[in-house]
Amino acid sequence: MILYIIMAITALSVIAFCKSQEMMNAWTMLHALSALLLSLSLLAQPLPLYYFESQFLFIDHLSVYEMLIAAFIFLIAAIYARGYVGCMIAHKEMHVKTLKPFYLAFNALMISIFMAFCANNLALFWLFTELTTLFSAILIVTPNAKENIAVALSYVFIASTSMLFSFIGLILLFGLTKHALGAGTLNWNQILA
Repeated sequence: MILYIIMAITALSVIAFCKSQEMMNAWTMLHALSALLLSLSLLAQPLPLYYFESQFLFIDHLSVYEMLIAAFIFLIAAIYARGYVGCMIAHKEMHVKTLKPFYLAFNALMISIFMAFCANNLALFWLFTELTTLFSAILIVTPNAKENIAVALSYVFIASTSMLFSFIGLILLFGLTKHALGAGTLNWNQILA
């Protein structure tokens, strides 16, 4: 997990300073490929693995399975994006200046999905899931079509409204665990124990 976080930060940093679409796409594919390989390497580890003293992040068999699927999908999408984005720019459906936000949002979406899969704490899960809404909206807005802004705003409004209800549920769950366990928690391993 720590190795993935280092790779993800490296990919975002390099993409932030890249000038060409080819380099941004190459780093995006490298990011997805490294995520796939790291997920495969987790299959050989004794699971679950807890990270940090508070155990807010953990990896179990389900999260490895989800990470493998997500990494494969993002790798295929990154390979496809190489030609797709080039054609969008050639047909004036996307500006060259929106390449960097597109690739940064693409990689940030992958990071937030991976972190959500590894969240042991429900508040962190909620936060990473809400970040996926933000990064998806950026991906929707990057093409030149004016209607994309309205679509992205509708998407953010609908997703954020549903996330508000889940946040209220988290507040109620925290109160219930405080009453039942004596100390409020949103960690899965403590709630299920």
